[in-house]
Amino acid sequence: MSDITVATPEGHFTATAAGPAGGPLVLLLHGYPQTRHTWRHQVPALGAAGYRGRARPAGLLPRGAAGSGQGPRHYAIDRLVQDVLDLADAAAGPGGRFHLVGHDWGGHVGWVTAHRHPARIRSLTILSRPHPAAF
Repeated sequence: MSDITVATPEGHFTATAAGPAGGPLVLLLHGYPQTRHTWRHQVPALGAAGYRGRARPAGLLPRGAAGSGQGPRHYAIDRLVQDVLDLADAAAGPGGRFHLVGHDWGGHVGWVTAHRHPARIRSLTILSRPHPAAF
């Protein structure tokens, strides 16, 4: 397991990564106010099982970090969904399919990503976040 920097059109993100380069991609989105370290046990387990696990923020860091000059528009759901797709593209190639796991706020981003881009999602797992229609 290692920390990697992923470059996207929106900027650079730090992700925790494990697993073979050719393995199926799994993106894990944490909740608020957690960090990617929420998935510190799952990422190496996924890597050991042959998946490429990537734990990353659900658009929370570096978005809005102190001194970033970023305001509320950087938390807009359209931007957060695009972050997920940009990170998947960086890891699996443009348009690649991936497994998506989300917890709490990351779960909401996961629901919306899967709804808007079903052809990209191999599977969706949501923890501690009901379907948005429940609201």
